[in-house]
Amino acid sequence: MPPKSILIKNGYIITLGKKREIIADGSLYIENDTIVEVGKSEDLKTHKAELVIDAKNKIVMPGLIDTHTHLAQALIRGCADDVSLVDWLKKYVWVLQGNFTKDDGRVSAELCMAEMIRTGTTSFIECMIH
Repeated sequence: MPPKSILIKNGYIITLGKKREIIADGSLYIENDTIVEVGKSEDLKTHKAELVIDAKNKIVMPGLIDTHTHLAQALIRGCADDVSLVDWLKKYVWVLQGNFTKDDGRVSAELCMAEMIRTGTTSFIECMIH
């Protein structure tokens, strides 16, 4: 069961407020999946959270959104980087993807999503139906 309260402390908090401020030595307090308070670590130290994460020397920011991805292309990334877009599509992408099995497509999608999770992407839009 996930914790009901989380305190992320001592990090560089990148806010999305009107001023787009960055709070050095900042903390973020979450209760029931809702951000309740953001500010200097000193000001939030009274919060008693179930889970405390020390983000010293780390950035705390909203998740990234990838608005254009092709999950099935993770397995063919890097093939024929030295050709034009049209040749790359006609001679490589469509040929290789056209021969994918259902498992190939699943593995490629899982790899792509794992990479996104690892790098902070929390939402994405798949641009093709495979």
